[in-house]
Formats: sequence, C-alpha cells, structure tokens
Amino acid sequence: MEKNKLCDYGCGKPALYQFKNGKFCCSKKFQSCQNSRKTKCHSGKNHSKETIEKYKQTRSGEKNSMFGKHHSENTKNKIRIDHKGKTWEEIHGKLKAKILKEQQKFRMLNGQAKMMNTKDHIEKIRKNMLNGGAIKALKGVKNPSKPEVMLRDMVKELYTNCEFQFKVFNYSLDVALPDKKIAIEFDGYFHFDCEKNKEYYKNRQKRIEDKGWKFLKYTMFDKFPSLEKLKEDIENLKNSDRTNNK
Repeated sequence: MEKNKLCDYGCGKPALYQFKNGKFCCSKKFQSCQNSRKTKCHSGKNHSKETIEKYKQTRSGEKNSMFGKHHSENTKNKIRIDHKGKTWEEIHGKLKAKILKEQQKFRMLNGQAKMMNTKDHIEKIRKNMLNGGAIKALKGVKNPSKPEVMLRDMVKELYTNCEFQFKVFNYSLDVALPDKKIAIEFDGYFHFDCEKNKEYYKNRQKRIEDKGWKFLKYTMFDKFPSLEKLKEDIENLKNSDRTNNK
C-alpha cells in the first residue's frame, strides 16, 4: 500500500486497507467510514443488469462460499448471544439496515403482500403452525417475561427433567413436568387485559386438564413464590394426585 495514502471515500483519514476494487479506505468496510455514511455514495444509482446477474451467481449454488456447509451449534449460539436484544441497526449497521428495509418494502409493494393474503398461503401457514410450527416459533423467538424466566430457573433447580414450552395439543406450557403431568405457569398482564384473552386461556386450561394435566399457576396479582414455596406447591399437587388414586 502506498504511504500517506488517504481514504478514497473523502473522510480525510489515512488509508489502512485496500479493497478488491482498488479503492483505499480507513476502515475494513467502507460502510464504517464516517464520510461514506454521510454521503451515501450509491444513493439514487442502480446496479447494471450484468452486476446484478454476477451477484446472483456468486451468492447461489457452488459459487457461494457457504455452499454445502452449515454453521456449528457453537457458532449458532454465538450468533444468538451477539444478536439478542439488538435492533437491525445494531446488528447490520444503519446503512445496511436501511437497505434491507427498503428491499422488504419493495417486495411487499410488488406482489409479496398480495401473495401473503391469498387463501392458499394463509392455509399453508395455518397447517405449519398446527404441525409444530407454533411451538418451534415460541421456543426460538419468544422473549419470556422476567417472572417467567425466574420461575423456569427455580423449577429447573428442583426438577432437572422439566421442559420449557412443552407441547400439548397446539398449545405450549411455560414449564412442564411431563412424567407427572404438571404444568407450571406465570400469568402476566396479557392474560387479563381483555375478556377475549381471559376466555381463551380459560378454555385452553380446561382442554389441557381434560387430558389429565394439573396446573400450578402464579399470576401478576400474587406474591412471587420462594423456592421452598414452589417446591411445597408442586409436592401438594403430586400428593393430591396420589390421594385421588386411592
């Protein structure tokens, strides 16, 4: 690299990196250059058809650097931890996040929104959710409330065989002891904010209880249980089951 070379993106800083296109930059990525963020050098321009086609070819099939490869579970966990609680801007940077949003807007305005509202697409989503998609989504995406997380940790400490978001019918239980058929849940604001939700959770519980399950519920109106109180409540449920069987 030439000495005393300045950044080609106009920030005035010394160039530290040279890209494949021959340009010099003060940062590893041109998006990180302060002047690049301000000027948005590609604003109002469109890639040529040749450039778009070349990009498609390098991003698909065997020419894709990730072709035939899969991230390890360790890498996936690192990505999850790094992205948790962050916005698109924090993950991709403001410029890329804006581009991604514009791309999504373009797709929605050019047929995707209409396609998503077709009966076939809605039915496809419904079947997917009924066949385990809802539980998978809850396990992977749901951001549980702080009391629910605390309850999970406490049950896990007492019963290592417990399961989170356990599937019963098309519902998922916050915490479950499957061998004892005991569901342990915390009901927050959403369970009480309207009559429709109250009726939904009432019917949900009844249907699950009809299958032989017992519920141990704590709500936002109750004093949050201690570890000893939680253990006592669970043991009482177990004992009541034994008493009924005699």
